[in-house]
Amino acid sequence: MFELHLGEGLSIQSTELSSPLLVLGKSGQGKSVFLMNLVLELIKNGQKGYLYDPFGDIALKVKAQLKAPEVLTRVEFVSHDDSATIAKALNEKFVLIRGDMLDEGSRKANDLARPLLKSILAAADATSWIIIDEAFGMIDDELFGLYLSKSSPQLVLGATELVGLSAKERSQLFKATKNIALYKPRELDAKWLEENYSELNAKDIGAIQQYHFQFLHNEKLTYAAAPWPLPKL
Repeated sequence: MFELHLGEGLSIQSTELSSPLLVLGKSGQGKSVFLMNLVLELIKNGQKGYLYDPFGDIALKVKAQLKAPEVLTRVEFVSHDDSATIAKALNEKFVLIRGDMLDEGSRKANDLARPLLKSILAAADATSWIIIDEAFGMIDDELFGLYLSKSSPQLVLGATELVGLSAKERSQLFKATKNIALYKPRELDAKWLEENYSELNAKDIGAIQQYHFQFLHNEKLTYAAAPWPLPKL
């Protein structure tokens, strides 16, 4: 057990953070800062796992914060197509997977990401953390089922919107999710959240300032500023 510093004045014990954690917000609101900080917190505390970043910017920014030789030995930085290294590092290190697939377009990037994510989720042990950015752009029925599986490891799902999910999938996601970090999502997403969580109010969600977030944890709602600056390790 260790303490996760999620925002200014907001910390939580790692064992209190149930899976999955949903991090939702429009581009430019601070969602990526939250994900980068979380990965750095996990690395600092010697955790193993994966960051899957389909387009590469988050993984690169995390890598730039890693300086100490003893930290670098616990982290593997790989490209999406380096499957041998990814498999070798499974359950041993914290692996930063840079998709770097902007030139491919989102449709092909999602097709390429899907089998890799399935293999990681299926093979990761119960103590591993898996952080996936743009998590709902690449789902199919099997991958969505892995996201919500009780046997999944500690899972963090980053998303800019929920419109790609069906009404049934949204209902399943909300039923399984007790921890949410909201960085001013779209109005439609705020409406769906209000309908499914008594603690959330769409008007208040719409008023979240840039680089601030609402954090819902086991029916308790907290408002906090995004962590900044990011720590160097």
